[in-house]
Amino acid sequence: MDKSRNFILFGFLALIVSLVAASLAYVSYKHSIEVEESSLNDVKWDVHFTNLECSDKTDNVVENIAPTINDGTIINDYSITFTDINDYIEYTFDVVNNGTFNAKLVDIKLNNPKCSSMTNCDVSYELYEDDIKLENEIESIIEARTGKKTYKLVLKNNNKDLVEVNNLGVSLTYIQDGNYVTKNN
Repeated sequence: MDKSRNFILFGFLALIVSLVAASLAYVSYKHSIEVEESSLNDVKWDVHFTNLECSDKTDNVVENIAPTINDGTIINDYSITFTDINDYIEYTFDVVNNGTFNAKLVDIKLNNPKCSSMTNCDVSYELYEDDIKLENEIESIIEARTGKKTYKLVLKNNNKDLVEVNNLGVSLTYIQDGNYVTKNN
């Protein structure tokens, strides 16, 4: 009888230990899911242009159609009329990163300017960051949550005659760079 009582007692203890282990595993699993869900609610991608404005121009330049920001990181088609050689116009805009990932600039697209009434459209169209002309090879990173970069877009006339320039636009493509940045980082 002692053997069967020990066996029952051992079985009962094993059942209690199993129930406690299963309960702890369930609580741990449920807590893990809640933490992951709360972390996912805070993750966001928010890189966009703001504060687009004409910062400088020569007196004879006419803005036929002012540039506008569209889809966050695209400056749409706009049109300028130049009257003299060396006329220019400059626009500045900010790229702001309110997201939770650092953003890396990977592609710059400047539309090819088109001139009305002439076949040889001789204008320079360039993008600068901190007075450095940007090329597609540049590595530019905007920090998550508070990052901001200011860019300058310069269009200069090299034609001798009056010319209307259109098909102007710029887009910048950013990708996630690195890991999620928490609020405390």
